[in-house]
Amino acid sequence: MELLKFIADGEIPDDSAKVIIQVGTSDPKIDSIIVTLTIEPSPLSVSINPPNISAGETAEIILTYKYSDGTTEVLTPGLYSYQITILEGCSLGQLLVNGQRDQYFYDVDLPMYFVADSLASGIATIKVGIIEDGGSAGKIKANNNIKSLPNAIQSCTGFDFDVTKKDVGEVIIGDGCENISEEHSEIIYNVVERNEYYPVSIYDKGEYLWLSEMVLVCDDPRKPAGSSKAIEYKRYKYDYSTNSFINSWKLKPYKVEDKVHYFFVNPHDNNPIPLVFDYITGVCYANINPLVPPPNHIQKTLIENIDEINVIPADDAEQAFEDFCGFNCYPNELYKYYLIEIIRIHEREHMADYEAVISRLFPSLVNEIKDYKDRCENYDVIHRLNAEKVVYDMICRFIQKVNKEFEKFSGLKDSSNPNAELDHERLIQSRDSIKNRIIDYTSRLKKRFPHKLFGKHCSKCSYQ
Repeated sequence: MELLKFIADGEIPDDSAKVIIQVGTSDPKIDSIIVTLTIEPSPLSVSINPPNISAGETAEIILTYKYSDGTTEVLTPGLYSYQITILEGCSLGQLLVNGQRDQYFYDVDLPMYFVADSLASGIATIKVGIIEDGGSAGKIKANNNIKSLPNAIQSCTGFDFDVTKKDVGEVIIGDGCENISEEHSEIIYNVVERNEYYPVSIYDKGEYLWLSEMVLVCDDPRKPAGSSKAIEYKRYKYDYSTNSFINSWKLKPYKVEDKVHYFFVNPHDNNPIPLVFDYITGVCYANINPLVPPPNHIQKTLIENIDEINVIPADDAEQAFEDFCGFNCYPNELYKYYLIEIIRIHEREHMADYEAVISRLFPSLVNEIKDYKDRCENYDVIHRLNAEKVVYDMICRFIQKVNKEFEKFSGLKDSSNPNAELDHERLIQSRDSIKNRIIDYTSRLKKRFPHKLFGKHCSKCSYQ
C-alpha cells in the first residue's frame, strides 16, 4: 500500500487552524475515514519602528514572541539566532546587522535595522525567522556560503528562506504618495483550465490559507464521460512546482491628482499581472470504465488521440466508425470506442462559454476597482493592505455573479424548463469544433480501412 502524506504549504495562519482530510476507496462497502490535523500559527511577529521613514533614514526591526499561555515578549539580544532577508524592495535599502550591511543574513542576533537608500521611495518587506537547529548568534555567514533549502519561498535577493517561526513586516520609505508614480497597467484577466483534483483553499480571508480541498467534477457515477464547472474565486493559487499555495497578486498604488488608485502586480517580482479565474475540467474515466462495473457492462476502449486509431483491429472497423459518429449525439451513442479528445473539446466549449460571460461583465469589475481610492495625505501601507481586502471582496462578488449567469446560460437550475440543461449540452455537441474533429477521426478511420468503410456515412442521432 502506498504511503499517503500531507505537505503543509508554507503559509502561516493567524490562529490555530484545522486541516480535515477524508480518505475513501472505490469500494462502497468500505467506509471512509476522517483525519484531522492542526496547524499552529507562528509565535513570532515582526514590526518596524518607525513604520514610515524618509530616504537615507534608519528603522529598527522589532521582534515579538507570543507564548502558548497568550503572553507576549519583545525579544532582546542573546535569546535566539535569526535568518533575515528583504523579501520585496531590495533596491530600496539594506539590512544593518552587527555593523555590516547586506540584503540577507543567516545565523545572526538582534539588534537588526533597515537603512533606506538616499534616493529611495516605496515599500520594503522584510522577513525574519528563528533558527531552531542551534546556530551561533552573532556570526554572519557570507552570501556564497548559504545553502539552498528545499521547498522554500525565495526572497528578491534570490536566497532561499525556510523556517517555521517567521513573520514579515513592511516599512514605507517616503511620505504619503509624493513619490508614487502615475504609471500603471490596465486591469485584465485570464481564464485558466485546471484539471480535476485541483486543490483550492476553503478559507483564506484573501490573505492566508487555512484549509484546502480538491475540486471534483466526476464524483457522481451518474455523470457522463466528462464534466466541468466554475468555482469560487481564490486569491491563493496552488503551484505544483513547489507543492504550495502562492499569493497570486498584490496591489500596487498609482497616483491620479491627489488620490491613490491601485492595479495588480505579481507579489514576487512587482510586474503587472492579470487576474486569474479558474475553471475545472475532467474526463471521467471511472464513469466510462467503473472499477466495480455494473452487470452487463461493456469495457470501453479509450482512444486518447487520433493517432491511436492505429490500435483498432480490422474486425472492429465498422463498430469504431459507428461509435465515432455517435459522438455527434448527446448523450454519446456508442458501444465500445470512446474518443477522449472529443470529451475534452466539449468541456472546453463550456469553458469558452464561461469566459464569454466574464468578458461581458468584466468592465463593471474594472470600474469598481478604479473607483476605489485613498487620499494622498493619508496613504500608507495600512491603507494598501486594507485596499487589498476590499478589492478581494469585489472580485469574489463578481465571480459569484458570473457563476450565476453562467448557470443560467447553461440551463442549470432552470425550473421552467426541465430539459434546458440537456438542450444546451446538445447545442454544444453540435458546434463546429466538435463536428469537424469527429470528421477528422472518421476520415482517418476510412483511410485506414478503405474497403470496409467505403460509402459509410454517419447516421442521425436517435432523438433527431
